[in-house]
Amino acid sequence: MKVDIDGSEYRVSWIHRKSEEDDGVSHVTECEVKPLDESGSINLNGKALCCVKDHFQKQRGRKISLSRAIQDLDKSFRKLFWLAYDREIGLSR
Repeated sequence: MKVDIDGSEYRVSWIHRKSEEDDGVSHVTECEVKPLDESGSINLNGKALCCVKDHFQKQRGRKISLSRAIQDLDKSFRKLFWLAYDREIGLSR
């Protein structure tokens, strides 16, 4: 997914994987936000953990990990990420 903020493009990507540790976590979803060029100033990461008792859902993991990755950004920037996410999954606001 690509997001344009003040003329800089950022790429948002997710990785879904099974947990390799025996700590009660069955799956991990990681979100990474990186600039597509050198003009970008942010590089963010967020992680969502799924307990072994929970049902793993990729979409839920994506939303949680994205919200954690962008939580420290200004509200106006967070809104741009969520609008791009909604377009990505077929919703429009």
